[in-house]
Amino acid sequence: MNNAKCVFFILFCLVIMGCNTLNIIVEKNEINNFLVEEIHEDNDFYIKISGLIMHSAYVYNKIETNESFDGLNILLYGSFFKKGKGASATFDVKIHIKNNINIVYFGRGQIKIWERNNYE
Repeated sequence: MNNAKCVFFILFCLVIMGCNTLNIIVEKNEINNFLVEEIHEDNDFYIKISGLIMHSAYVYNKIETNESFDGLNILLYGSFFKKGKGASATFDVKIHIKNNINIVYFGRGQIKIWERNNYE
């Protein structure tokens, strides 16, 4: 293998490996049909968030939550490559809301998406 082919092969491998691990935090304005629903199950309370990631070629990867005092911030991650059968840009996730949580925010911009009706 000559030097040019070797360099091209190494660069190609680095690009592929980098794209496989490329994740972004998806913001609310980058989601179509963003919905928030309340779910009451027995004594537990949840919100369900759903929508369609509008970045071309990105699919839903995971949700991360960060709690602080009476608030919860949700970060939704999109991944560049399809990971496994059934990977999609649509998401539908149920998140448990503890009794001390009164406000739920979304994304790095912390956009308020839900607020408890009556604070205690």
